[in-house]
Amino acid sequence: MSLDDPLDLLGIDYVEFYVSNARQAAHFYRTTLGLRP
Repeated sequence: MSLDDPLDLLGIDYVEFYVSNARQAAHFYRTTLGLRP
């Protein structure tokens, strides 16, 4: 564990979002953050 990165993460496999309107949320994340399904 280093002082620069206290969590010492090597990478991210996936991110899970809980949303009420999945279609609208998917459109938002695709257009603003460049995420892909």
